Amino acid sequence: MEVRVSRGNDCAILQGRTDYEGLTISYVSSNDEIVDLIDRKKKSVIFVSSKSTGKSLCEKLEEAGLEVEFISSENKVEESADVVAQLEKKENFSSQVLVTTSVLDVGVNIKDKEVTQIFVRSYEPEQLLQMIGRLRVPRNTGYEGIKLYLCDVRIQDLERKKNSVQEVLEVIEKWEKVLHFLTPTQFYLGLSDYERERCRFMYFSQADGEIHVSKLAIFRFRKLYKLYSKMYENRKADETAYIKEELSWLGRDDFSTENYATEEVRKNRRDDVLEELTTIMMTFVEREFTKTELKEKVLCVAKLLFRKIDCSYVRSNETLSVNRFNEICKLEDLPYKIEIKHSRPTKYVLHKCNIKDTIMTDC
Repeated sequence: MEVRVSRGNDCAILQGRTDYEGLTISYVSSNDEIVDLIDRKKKSVIFVSSKSTGKSLCEKLEEAGLEVEFISSENKVEESADVVAQLEKKENFSSQVLVTTSVLDVGVNIKDKEVTQIFVRSYEPEQLLQMIGRLRVPRNTGYEGIKLYLCDVRIQDLERKKNSVQEVLEVIEKWEKVLHFLTPTQFYLGLSDYERERCRFMYFSQADGEIHVSKLAIFRFRKLYKLYSKMYENRKADETAYIKEELSWLGRDDFSTENYATEEVRKNRRDDVLEELTTIMMTFVEREFTKTELKEKVLCVAKLLFRKIDCSYVRSNETLSVNRFNEICKLEDLPYKIEIKHSRPTKYVLHKCNIKDTIMTDC
């Protein structure tokens, strides 16, 4: 590791560079992809950005039949006390999947050679490196290596993070205008409830019962605001900008930003979806349908199966049209097409055919 120390007016900044060339890196865009990528024969660790995201993901994992443990600031002491104790003492866990917020990113090491996957959603380079560093399996244990999945984020998420930090900076600026006249405690007591919630650069000391200011926290929030602002602006211009930024934190600027995880999911899903589609469509082939019957019996079922292949094919709130059905079948080499059999009254027929014969028919 290459380490460099620089000194500011109030604090020393330690910067390190670690070689992450040995990591196999992919990225994912949704929780559905994470569920499909989980290796059921091994163990996985998933770092999430919030408790609500963690709970939602755990529900999906459990629905898929996976054994899951969830650790957050709320349940670290109570519900998951045994899991945390096992991690602290034995540095491993017994479930298939461990989902955790950043509460686990410092101070707990995992030396479980069955863990081969880490999924990380992080907005900060230091936090990302801490999360990856939790897995410290000795090389002489027969460890197979780790596959790291970075989680892409929406531009709305970046905007929310940027605005949240900006609200803290507004309180910091207010403090810096009166710091020569008021103590931190006096300043804090004069704030509104809204401002106190955003006063995250101050802390309470039990030793003297007073409020104190963390200059390191102020430095950190200003640094985060620059980072989030840059990522937000870049993300508006380039959909792959966030992943590129994360890869740069790992020294992998030359890594392709292709969504390998999505491609892997599609390959794994396609055969299962085709088998399920064949079973369902078998009862519909060569039957006549009215427009309403076609929508309720064929297109609704097909929409769910197509979304399993690729969520971008049909949005959850969209109606699948005949035209789109035929188009997706052509893209995925599925041997089905829908044609209009009669125009008055309009009747539709689902054919099983050679994909080359597919006719695009608008509904």
